[in-house]
Amino acid sequence: MAEWNTTHVEACLARIRDGDASAREELFAACRRRLELLVRSALHTKYPNVRRLADTQDVLQDVCIRLDAALQTVPVTTAKHFLCLASNHIRYALLEFAREVRKRERENGRPPADDPPSPATAFSTDEMVAFHEEVDRLPADEREVFWLTYYFGLSRDDTARVLGVSLGTVKLRWARAKVRLSERLRDRPAGGFGGKI
Repeated sequence: MAEWNTTHVEACLARIRDGDASAREELFAACRRRLELLVRSALHTKYPNVRRLADTQDVLQDVCIRLDAALQTVPVTTAKHFLCLASNHIRYALLEFAREVRKRERENGRPPADDPPSPATAFSTDEMVAFHEEVDRLPADEREVFWLTYYFGLSRDDTARVLGVSLGTVKLRWARAKVRLSERLRDRPAGGFGGKI
């Protein structure tokens, strides 16, 4: 999301305060694009077996609609507030997407254990569900960094600017979050993530 940064978010929020309804749609459109990018990436690299499901596009459409509805219900005041809210909703949408894909795999007689992903970067749907659930259990400071960097796609510099901390602090929190997630997920039945995050 190279064209999207904190300056753009702050400008849109100022326009919203001035009554410009199109600015809110710009924020929603950025969230939709990021969510679509993450889902498409997951379909091609992390869920190689999911591409066989004919109605994956319907799932993406459903989570985009839910994301828009959720963002419209909360008044947004600062870039940090909007970006953390949007990132968390993107995380939740991806979690719901993974759960829905897992459900459809099982309904179609393809449980993840019977059809494991082949590439080293691939995840089973059980692993992806576990991953998105565990992100929500990170300590608040690590979770915010993870949300903004992984889910919204902000650079480390922009993440530092949004959170009002140094770049070194962002890098440290990111590293701690990755270690914590790897440790927590390694002990789950689905297995660890290693370098996949």
